[in-house]
Amino acid sequence: IQGELIGINTAIATRTMGYMGIGFAIPSSMIQRVMQELIEKGKVTRSQLGVYIEPIDEPLKKGLGLDNTQQGILVSEVIPNTPAAESGFQKYDVIIALNGEAVTRVQSFRNQIALTAPGKTLSIQVLREGKPVVLNPVLREANKDMLSTPGDNAMAERLGFQLEPLPPELKKQLGLPESFEGLAVTEIEPLSNAAQQGLQRGDIITEINQQSVSSWLDVTQALKNTAPGDAVLINLVRNGQNQIMAFKMPAPGN
Repeated sequence: IQGELIGINTAIATRTMGYMGIGFAIPSSMIQRVMQELIEKGKVTRSQLGVYIEPIDEPLKKGLGLDNTQQGILVSEVIPNTPAAESGFQKYDVIIALNGEAVTRVQSFRNQIALTAPGKTLSIQVLREGKPVVLNPVLREANKDMLSTPGDNAMAERLGFQLEPLPPELKKQLGLPESFEGLAVTEIEPLSNAAQQGLQRGDIITEINQQSVSSWLDVTQALKNTAPGDAVLINLVRNGQNQIMAFKMPAPGN
């Protein structure tokens, strides 16, 4: 009401290609941080913790022995030689708090880590086999392979799934050669076009529209000439076998 910028619109929710009264915006605090870094350094610095994380649904809660009141996000993989590995994170840890504030959403936690300055020590509380453990990782600047930009987040929201690069340790576990390139599906919206056609969390996408992909930049390039309603052709690996599937490209904000 004072005419101050609080966010920058990026997308809308719609089922009819018309505006339904729900919009999505990047908070001005995030934009201000990015703007300040560009002015001072000429580039945006993102921090890296070194874990793959995913939301916890009801079946996972039961499997992890959590009660209905406990909230958090699950560590599904710890990347070697990262702040997370060095500070003692383990697979199956449930992250419940960051610097004393409750953690309930994957994207919020990811953004908080990325926008915290490299070199800062964090206090992260996890549940490990039901017992609280406090870990104190010292963040480092993310390498280029681990970066995700606001534009990437917008594309992920549009497609309805999130992708992450494959760390060497995961390649070993899956029996893949070190030279193997692809992106792992770490989150997927159940009602998305891709999910309806059978894409699943854990799938490894190697090609989009017959172009090899190993980063979000590759994904964006592969989809740059794809209009809403066009077919998106995907080559993926599931349980060691190649599969090809297609889904319709959603419209922005749909």
